[in-house]
Amino acid sequence: MKQLFLFVITLVFSLNTYAQDTLVLRNGNKVLSKVLEIGTTEVSYKIWSNINGPTYKVSRNDISYIKYNNQTIETFEQIAGIPSEIEVRRGGFGPSFWQDGRKVRLSELRNILKQNNPDAFRKYKNGEGLAVIGAIFAGAGAGLAIGNAINVYYGNDMDWTITAVAGGAVLVGLIFGGAENKKYIEAVEIYNQGLRRSNKVVDLNFGFTQSGIGLSLTF
Repeated sequence: MKQLFLFVITLVFSLNTYAQDTLVLRNGNKVLSKVLEIGTTEVSYKIWSNINGPTYKVSRNDISYIKYNNQTIETFEQIAGIPSEIEVRRGGFGPSFWQDGRKVRLSELRNILKQNNPDAFRKYKNGEGLAVIGAIFAGAGAGLAIGNAINVYYGNDMDWTITAVAGGAVLVGLIFGGAENKKYIEAVEIYNQGLRRSNKVVDLNFGFTQSGIGLSLTF
């Protein structure tokens, strides 16, 4: 009897597993889901663990492939012109930004944010302002250090006050540089959040209840 019970549980679990679709995104994430519709630019789906919950949409450009419940696989090519999320990769020399598997230069990032998300673009411009201030301090510090080194080269004594001021200016420049990178990352996060919000839709459901007709909104 116990073996029969375990067999039934295993069978139900297996059927449940094979009944779901799997969205595999380009960032490596997997979403267990029920695919509802594949449009020209977006894919609509339900989260498998909340099949009666809201309907979500994801850009086709963010999908690597879909593994359907019948084990067939559909791959997705990149479509030009569709906004997709930007990935931030942190490194020793500051963050780098990637979209659709390609590294994005800061000038490109600026244009993407400007064209698609005003709030993200404002945050990016804050970073640009910090970059200018940081460059001024770092440049001044480097200039003082070079001037001091030239004086030493021509036989003069090292001016330790100038050396300290130069080092302090460079340090301040580096601090502003770190703050600049933080603003760029925050701008990308705002941009990505905007895409996720636009990909979520509202379900409007009518139904009959004991007291009459019911209306439910699912966000």
